[in-house]
Amino acid sequence: RRGGVLLRRELKIYKRYEQLIYFLFYPVVFGLVFGLISDDTVTSIFTTVLISTIFTTIQSAFLMGREFPFIETTKVLPISLGKMIALKASLPVLFGTVLFVGVLITSVLVRGGSLGYLVVVPIVFVLYVTSSLLGIRGVLKSPPDQMDNPNAFMRTKFVLLNQVICMALSFGAIMPLTMILRGAAEGTGSVLMLLISLASVAVALFISFFNYRRISRKIKNI
Repeated sequence: RRGGVLLRRELKIYKRYEQLIYFLFYPVVFGLVFGLISDDTVTSIFTTVLISTIFTTIQSAFLMGREFPFIETTKVLPISLGKMIALKASLPVLFGTVLFVGVLITSVLVRGGSLGYLVVVPIVFVLYVTSSLLGIRGVLKSPPDQMDNPNAFMRTKFVLLNQVICMALSFGAIMPLTMILRGAAEGTGSVLMLLISLASVAVALFISFFNYRRISRKIKNI
C-alpha cells in the first residue's frame, strides 16, 4: 500500500511539471524523425539513446531534488528512505525503456528492419540505470539552488559532466553493436566492435555499482 502511495506521489510530479513529460517524449520524437529522414533504424536507435540517457539523468535528479529539502522530515515518516529514493531512480529508467522499445519496434516495422535489434534493449536499460543513479548521486552530493525547476538542473555542473559520461557510454555500447547487426563489420572487425560494446557496458555497470554504493552510504549518514 505504501508503495502505491509513493508511486502516485511521483506520478503527480510528472503531471505537475510538463518539462518532465517533454524530457520523456522529446527523444522519442527526435529519434523517429531522424530515423525516417535517414531511412535507417540505427539512426533512430542511436539518436534516441543519446538524448534519452541525458534526460534520464535530469529526471532522476529533479525527482530527488524535490525531496532533498524535506529529507529530514521524510526520515521520521513510516516509510523507507531507501525505497523512496529507489523509486525515484527507477521511474525514469522504466519510462525510458518502454518508450525506447516503442521507438525501436516502430522503426523496424516502418523500415522493414530486423527484430534482432531488440538485443540492444538490455544494454539500453543498463545505460538508463547508470544515468539515473548519476542524477541521484549528483543531487545528494551537490544539490542545486533551484529545486522546483527541471530546466535549472540542465545547467548544473554534475549534469553537464554526466552528459559527457552518458554520451561516451552510449556511443561505445550501442554504435559498435548496431554496426554488427546491420553487417557493417565482419570477421575481426565484428569481434573488435563486440569487445568495445561489452567493455562499454562493463564500464556502465561499474559506474552504476559505484554510485549505488555511494548513494547507500549517503542515505545511512543522513
